[in-house]
Amino acid sequence: MKVFLTLLLGGFIFNLNAQIGIGTSIPHPSAILDISSSSKGFLPPRLTNEQRSIIASPEPGLIIYNLDNDCIQYYNGTNWYDPCCENSVSLGIDNFNYLLRLDPSDETKLIKMDTNNGTSLGISSINEDYIYSFISSTPGTEALVYANQPTGETATNGHAIFQYTKITNAVSYKSTSYISRVKNYSGSDASGLRYDLPADHQGEFDVFLVARMDSSALPYPKFASFFSSSDNASNSYSFQLGVGNNSTTTSINGTPCTNDYYLLNYRKTSVSRLCGTTNGDRVNAGEGNLHTFNINSSTHPINPAKRVFSLFIDGNLVESDSTLDDYMKIDMLRLFSNRNTSSGATSDISEVLVFTHALTTEDRKTLNEYLICKYGE
Repeated sequence: MKVFLTLLLGGFIFNLNAQIGIGTSIPHPSAILDISSSSKGFLPPRLTNEQRSIIASPEPGLIIYNLDNDCIQYYNGTNWYDPCCENSVSLGIDNFNYLLRLDPSDETKLIKMDTNNGTSLGISSINEDYIYSFISSTPGTEALVYANQPTGETATNGHAIFQYTKITNAVSYKSTSYISRVKNYSGSDASGLRYDLPADHQGEFDVFLVARMDSSALPYPKFASFFSSSDNASNSYSFQLGVGNNSTTTSINGTPCTNDYYLLNYRKTSVSRLCGTTNGDRVNAGEGNLHTFNINSSTHPINPAKRVFSLFIDGNLVESDSTLDDYMKIDMLRLFSNRNTSSGATSDISEVLVFTHALTTEDRKTLNEYLICKYGE
């Protein structure tokens, strides 16, 4: 009797079928637990991505509120499903005014080669075949193609290699498709996969790409890079994105970049690197995960005579150089190579977007959410 009164006073009602009602004396017949209220809600556990990742053997149907994504998530037996992410990816970014978009998940934009004779396979979705041309999405008709045949970058039949991989995901809105620099590639060879801008662009811009370094390739070659803006070693205001893998490769704050991702910029006679401050903003390339990289060149918000060059990773500002006298310059987009074609990187690239204007803070947030949801945290 005392137990019944305690449960009743606590708002719990049991019936003979072992159903539980909270706030209702008549639980619905289909429910083992029926919670009813006109003034309060149900509050599930609230976890960050990091906290969620240490849940041991989550049971299918497990529900949390993700503090990083600001959304309810449930475990479907293989992955965490996020309805907010599904909505973000479904809405897409076609309304963005971009110059160039390279998206390997859109197989109609890939031209592949047969590794036996080098002929095109059209849009065949054969896994691990080899790319020799990338065609951008609307609004442009630009293509990212081979400009040359670098030494060492050939298949056994003499054809150039960029490996295409597509993985089927358990969560429908996620995409895992990427172009890889071949894994047996020598660090001293330069990639010939590039897009030449019709006219050099030196002004505000935002570049986004989803990529990762191949962690099995450690230690990385010095100045190993997977994205750059030029192939001219003397081109002032050019940049490259990659890894500075030794203690002499230091950030603008004077600390070593080691194996952290870094953004290097050349300006006149000086060089600076952005790889993060000393308080934990860095991302180590050796962990091998995909990341969303955002390179921004814009006008200084307080001193219009100066320019700011910034690196964001996964939507977080890593570091900025606000001392530039001019905007960084793009005369080409080169994948899997540094700016003077002396060192590339064994790496994967899943998507590239180029804007020849600076995005608003809200647009940058929308784009980051889209890419992170599409490819994962």
